[in-house]
Amino acid sequence: MRSEQEATFRRAGRIASAVTVALALIALILAIRGDQIPASITLTLALVSLAVTWLSYRRYQSLRDLRWKDEMSGTEAELAQLLADEEDNRISAKSQTRVDQSTEQSEETPLAGQ
Repeated sequence: MRSEQEATFRRAGRIASAVTVALALIALILAIRGDQIPASITLTLALVSLAVTWLSYRRYQSLRDLRWKDEMSGTEAELAQLLADEEDNRISAKSQTRVDQSTEQSEETPLAGQ
């Protein structure tokens, strides 16, 4: 359901953005032609459309962040487990190497009393 809302808000943002640009161009053309009142009304509508664009983008972004967080949580858990296993293996290998080295050193080092 969240992904449907995300797609809806993304689409709404794109449409509102296109409407904003079109209204701004129309307002500019009307202003150049000298029709100040229609240009002002059109520019006001463009500003309202800009607000809708911004709000729909903010909602889309929050829904996208939630989706990414959900998707990444499973992957991060798997990665953390993999890294923990790797760390355990590396610690085991280091401790085994130390045991082997200490055994070799004790066999090679003569005792001081002998």
